[in-house]
Amino acid sequence: MAQQPMYPGQVNSPQTELASAIDDVQTTVPVMDASVLPAAPNLLVIGGGEDAETILYTGISGDNLTGVTRGFQGAAKAWGSGVKVGRFFTAYDHDAFKNNIADHETRVTSIYDDVDHRGVNIRREGADPTGTEDSSSVIVSILANANAAFLPEGEYLISEDITIPAGKALAFAPGAKIKPASGVTVTIYGQIEANPFDHIFDLSLGGNISMTTASVDWVYPQWFGAVNDYNPTTGEGTDNSDAFEKALAAFSRVFVLRGRYKITRSLNVASGKQLIGFSRSSSVIVQTSDNIPIFYSGGEGIRIGDLRLEYKNFQPSANKWGNAIHVQKLYESVIERLSVSNAASFIYCERYSTSDTDTSQNYIYSTTIRDIRISNYSRHIMYLSSINAGNTGCIFSNIYSNNWDNFEQGTKRTAINGFVFKNFSESFASQLNVEHTKLTNCFVFDNCESFKLISFHIEGADNNNNYNAFFDIQGSNVEVDTGMVSFSNVSVANIYGLVRFKNTATGDTAVFRNIKIRNVTVSGGGSGYLLYAGAETNAGSVSFENVKYDNFSQVFVQNNNIFPPLVRRINEDLFYYKVGGKVITYGTLMPTTGTWNNGDEKRNTLRIEEGDPGSKYVVVGWTCIASGTPGTWVEMKVLTGN
Repeated sequence: MAQQPMYPGQVNSPQTELASAIDDVQTTVPVMDASVLPAAPNLLVIGGGEDAETILYTGISGDNLTGVTRGFQGAAKAWGSGVKVGRFFTAYDHDAFKNNIADHETRVTSIYDDVDHRGVNIRREGADPTGTEDSSSVIVSILANANAAFLPEGEYLISEDITIPAGKALAFAPGAKIKPASGVTVTIYGQIEANPFDHIFDLSLGGNISMTTASVDWVYPQWFGAVNDYNPTTGEGTDNSDAFEKALAAFSRVFVLRGRYKITRSLNVASGKQLIGFSRSSSVIVQTSDNIPIFYSGGEGIRIGDLRLEYKNFQPSANKWGNAIHVQKLYESVIERLSVSNAASFIYCERYSTSDTDTSQNYIYSTTIRDIRISNYSRHIMYLSSINAGNTGCIFSNIYSNNWDNFEQGTKRTAINGFVFKNFSESFASQLNVEHTKLTNCFVFDNCESFKLISFHIEGADNNNNYNAFFDIQGSNVEVDTGMVSFSNVSVANIYGLVRFKNTATGDTAVFRNIKIRNVTVSGGGSGYLLYAGAETNAGSVSFENVKYDNFSQVFVQNNNIFPPLVRRINEDLFYYKVGGKVITYGTLMPTTGTWNNGDEKRNTLRIEEGDPGSKYVVVGWTCIASGTPGTWVEMKVLTGN
């Protein structure tokens, strides 16, 4: 399409008249005053109405128009003297405008494709957009002399290793991509200019993209072929496992745009990697395979955040490896602002691999996990342990969970435990929530040193497992401050407690303060206790301070002859304690079983005045005067004065 001539207008379109009559072929046209007409070449309209004739004149001589093309628009005809002549807007003027604008757009597009402002067009320099011939040398040659290479729409085969230097750029038009051949690596130190939603790297031949130190803020899974088209209703969608893997392998920071992404394999978020979404409600990764993690995560400096992680199918407790995040030696990392659904557990750390026989070292330390929401889990909210190592220096904050099966019907799913912490030291947690679930223990602390929990909330956590508790403390030093247990139902035939204390050694302590238990029902014929200590050997101590409760008794100690912790309630009775290595306990009968030491005491809780008048007394307790099983015991009497 060529540009058409456009002719100037005349302000207010002044008119003149034919000076004499003309026929229909005359090419010199006399007018009364040519000075009011625009300079040649230009257009004039003779006459008016539907019979008007548009002419083109190329010269003016005096008051004569010369080089006239008759019937330029409209039919040529004879006109009489005195007919009006003027420069009016014509159909030709409109058509010329329209044509030239369209032609301009075509030319701009052509120029854009040829020498774009973003760089030298590689196609102009001989690159093959069909992907048949190698385009490596073209790109290298352009970047040797220019700051950027522009790739118009097409597929460009890269058959040799090439490097995009720092300070240089590859600019991709929509539909443009590079396709490294098998074993070929494109190393990018410079910049990438591309739409985040475009597929620009085709690695289907087995080539690689390396952007370790590229001058970009983020890469996007779409650059590697990801499609956010998962349909939760039909379960259909593109498998994006390969695209995510290639994006994570290519660069340290991967940004997940809005949408739902299907994967069928576990993704490895390794040392130094950041996988960040737009938000935990809009960037969704859906694992459609069962009993495998969504992420493996191990190494240092990892950051995972602002994502929703879910399984297509609910992972039952038998699918113990169906965990959203499987830790593999994770440290100095941050996991934050996630929403997790249908997993066996939100995060798991114990076995390095998905094998029960794997005894490889595994741990988590100096890591922060915060602002997490978990729903629909079958095993644990979090299960963090270690093998051949310790977990230390971690922070857990604002983690909320619920396990509704059907909210409208009020039914809940069953899990094993809530938060499980094993082999931890110097760690801190705040605002951990266990809500609306069925499970054995809400919190388990096993072999933990200096672990502090500030603020917890247990609501609607139901249990039907005997001899357990909301808190299970095993061989640990734990401090729990500020929390509530409410609207939960304990249905047991025997015993359930706020705290289960077992297998503790001398020096193990558990401190519970500022806690309220309310609207907790105990049914099934059993009893709820503030503290339940089982048959296991215990030598540690438990402290309760400012703990308020209903429907719970104070303490139940099984085999208390081998359980000597300090149990107290500030401003209330001391139930059971140990002073100077000597056990002091309570009851109504002298001990007849168990091993006791000289100086141990049992204080009588049923005191009756006995004896003859003038020497009546009360047995206030019994004391051991010779160590043994049960040792030698004598009464401790106090005269009443009666």
